[in-house]
Amino acid sequence: MHFTRLPPAPTLAPLAGAGDPRRALAKIAGDGFRFVQLSAALPGMRPRDLDRSARRDLLARLRRIELVPAGVDLWIPPEHYADPEHADRAAGAVIDAVELAADLGRIPLSLRLPEGLEDSIVQAWRARAETCGIAIADHSATPHALLGAGVDPAVLLAEGKDPALCVSGAKGLAAARFSDYRDESRTTPGTGRLDVLAYQVALVARGFNSPVALDLRRLADPRSAAEVASRAWAATGLLASPDDDSVGG
Repeated sequence: MHFTRLPPAPTLAPLAGAGDPRRALAKIAGDGFRFVQLSAALPGMRPRDLDRSARRDLLARLRRIELVPAGVDLWIPPEHYADPEHADRAAGAVIDAVELAADLGRIPLSLRLPEGLEDSIVQAWRARAETCGIAIADHSATPHALLGAGVDPAVLLAEGKDPALCVSGAKGLAAARFSDYRDESRTTPGTGRLDVLAYQVALVARGFNSPVALDLRRLADPRSAAEVASRAWAATGLLASPDDDSVGG
């Protein structure tokens, strides 16, 4: 299977919606993508929904349709990590997602933490992640110092930051996303304020060579957005190979 550099990996959860995630996986593969960003909060894909046997079956299904898991998302509201009513459940969910990411190929776990979260809590997650051989990427505008950095351009643009500069200055870059922001909301990647070429150049200069999560959250038509965004990602010409004509790269 031939891949370009930094291939886009559509986020599964928005494409699955309330439907069967297996059908969404088939559509992603059918649309020409070769990587997918999974979700630990999606019904049918949550850690408690997948025992060891089910995780092996999922990997076998992905191989059959020629999809490779690129990472796992866990979007718990940041305020829940510090809220006594939700904190224990949120902390447990992170550990469960770490183990799921390890079982699905030691792929990165992406989350977003609030500022000021106690180091002792984060250190426990980091220790488990190191044991499992995975990276945790914090996609906050200012990632937690004990975790890897995750870059989400939409988050950064909303705070007036330059995603390319943030990539260049990130400590321990563990995951990157292709998202965009315009008019106070997320928009189809490649149609907002993000300088796509500058962002790609920064990732390449950092030596980042993993799939980039094509973030389709909060978009009205995720499937159409995935096609538009993937073409915008390829249009710079920086990453494509001369013989590559697939939608997903």
